[in-house]
Amino acid sequence: MARYLLTSLSVVCLLLESRVCFAQSNDYSTATSIGFCSHAVYIAVVPTSRGAVGLINSANDADNLLGGIKKFVNRKTVYPYVEMYLGVVGSVPAGNILWLTQAATRQSFISLLVSKVQEYPEMIGVYLDFIGITSAYTNGYTSFCAELKTALAAKNLKLITALPWDANSNVDLYFNPTLPTLPFNVIKTHEDMYSTTTNTHPISPLFAMAAPFDSELKTISLLFGSTNTVAASQSGEAFAYSSSTFFTYNTPAAVTEKLSFVTGINLAGVAVYSLDQAGSTNAEMLRQVTSVLAPTPPTSAAYPAAEPATCSTTIAASPTTCNLSVREEYGTLVGEYCANFKAVASYITEGANCGVVA
Repeated sequence: MARYLLTSLSVVCLLLESRVCFAQSNDYSTATSIGFCSHAVYIAVVPTSRGAVGLINSANDADNLLGGIKKFVNRKTVYPYVEMYLGVVGSVPAGNILWLTQAATRQSFISLLVSKVQEYPEMIGVYLDFIGITSAYTNGYTSFCAELKTALAAKNLKLITALPWDANSNVDLYFNPTLPTLPFNVIKTHEDMYSTTTNTHPISPLFAMAAPFDSELKTISLLFGSTNTVAASQSGEAFAYSSSTFFTYNTPAAVTEKLSFVTGINLAGVAVYSLDQAGSTNAEMLRQVTSVLAPTPPTSAAYPAAEPATCSTTIAASPTTCNLSVREEYGTLVGEYCANFKAVASYITEGANCGVVA
C-alpha cells in the first residue's frame, strides 16, 4: 500500500514527470525502486527541542552504526539521474521546533543541518516537513524558510518543503515568499497507512468525492476486506468499506487514471510515501507510475528490469520434492517430476536384475 502526495505546481512550473519518492529509515542498499524516482528523499533528521540535529532512528541511520543514510545515497552510483534529499521532520505539538521564534537558535540549527547534508555529497538538498504551525509560529517559520534557503544556496544545495492538505485552514500559516522560489513543494493529500481514526483524503480536496470518501474521519487499517462491503469503482479504484473502515485497491488502470488527473490539471507530478511500503525491492507499482509520467528513461540510463513477485512461500526440502527447496507455485510440478524420477529409478533397478539395460 502507498500514500500518495501531490506535487504543487501553484508555486513553480516543472515538466509533468516528477516522481518524488519518500523513504523511511530502512536498508535500501539493494533497492531497485529508487531507479523509478526522479527525486528521492530519505527522512532521517528530527530537530531537538534545543535546536540540535537529531536522528529519528539513530540505531539504523548513524554512520558509525548501520549507516542507513549512506546505504541510501550509495544507490546514486546505480541511478545517477535521481536527485537525492535529506528529509527533516519537526512538530510544534511535539515541542521540538518551538525555537522557530528564536533567531539565534534558528541560525544554529541551520548551520548544523547544512553541515549534516554536506556529509553526503550525493544529496543535493533538504526536504522540510514541519507540522502543526500555528499563528504564533508563522513569522518564525517564514524567517526559517528564507534563512535555510539562503544557507543551502550558498553551498549549492536546494530546499523543498511539504504543505498540509487543508489549504483553507493552513494557507495563511504556511505560505510565505520563499515557497514560490523553490524547485517544488509537496502537498500531502492522501494518507492510508493508519490503524486508528485520522483525517484521510484520497486525492481530496482536489475534487469532490462521493461517500464514503466525503467524510474526513475514517479508520483505515490492514484488516480483512471480507468484513467490509465491496462498492462500485470510483475514480477507477475499487474499494470496500464498513461504518468504521475502508480499503482501496490499486490496479494499473486505477493508477493511470489518477495520473491522468494529475497531468490534466497541470500538477508537476506525484510523490509516493514510503519506499519501504511501496516495495523497496519490488518496484512494480512505481514502474506503472513511471510508464505514464516518464516512459523514456534519462539519457544513457535504463530503468530497473522487471522482477518476479516475492509474495510466494517456499516449500521445505523433503523426500516428496527429491530433497529440493522449491517455491510454492512449483511444488506440485516438482513433486510430480520427483515421483516420475523415482519410478524410473525403480524400473532401472528392477530391469538390471533381469538383464535389462536402460
